[in-house]
Order: sequence, then C-alpha cells, then structure tokens
Amino acid sequence: MNTAIPVSQTDIDAALARIAAGEADCFILRPGCEPLPGHGRGVRPLLQLLENAPETLHGAVLADKIIGKAAAAIMATGGVVEVHTNIISTPARALLEAEGIKVVATEEVPQILNRNKSQMCPIDSQLEGIESIEECVTVLQNMLITL
Repeated sequence: MNTAIPVSQTDIDAALARIAAGEADCFILRPGCEPLPGHGRGVRPLLQLLENAPETLHGAVLADKIIGKAAAAIMATGGVVEVHTNIISTPARALLEAEGIKVVATEEVPQILNRNKSQMCPIDSQLEGIESIEECVTVLQNMLITL
C-alpha cells in the first residue's frame, strides 16, 4: 500500500484552480517542489511521463481535471499515491482505490464520455473488461503508437 506524501491542501487547491483557468491539464505535486504542469489532450502526457520519466510520478500527488480508467491505470502503474480531480469515473476510482491510492473527487460518473458527449471515451472503451493495470497500460501504449 502506498503512503501519502504530505502535499498541502493549499497547493492542491491552487493546482486545481490553475487547471480550471486553463494553465495546464494536470499537475504533479511533491512537497517542497514547484508543481509540474502536464499539457496535452487525453492520456498521452501521462503515458509519456510513465515511459520517459517514471520517477516523476512515483510517490506524487496528482491533480487532474478528469480521470478515467486509462489515466487511473497510468497513475497506478507510475506509483502516484493520491489524486484530486473534478470528475472521476467509477471504474477509475475502483482501480485506484484497489491499489491503495487516495482519491478525492468532486463528482463520480459511471463513465467518461467522448468530447461531444455522445458515447463512452474511446480510450476508456478499449479497457472495458481488463482488470490488470499492467495490461491496461500495454493496451494504451499500443493504441497511442498508432495515433
């Protein structure tokens, strides 16, 4: 089980406000360090961090706008210890909590929808029925290679 790093609530609230203001899509928080912003659509920025700088995620607190199962699998694989978000899907919460990751969310939804809100997020839909976080990340890596 992961042990939470003491990041202040003030820092978390500031990161969420900066996300709402459009300054970044997510922030990686560590005590005594400047928040590290993440930019880009979807899960690609998190997946690139996992592949190129996994130590950035390990032991961190992550603030994000929306967390679906795909993002949750990357966060869990990377060793994030706590997440704060406006919206989280039920499968994402279940995955994170099963890994001992603290989840603080304003709203929980059954699934994350695509950008026009007409159906399930296409990335998350590829992970339906997959329980292993390692298998989820492998599917994501293979998908993003082709995009």
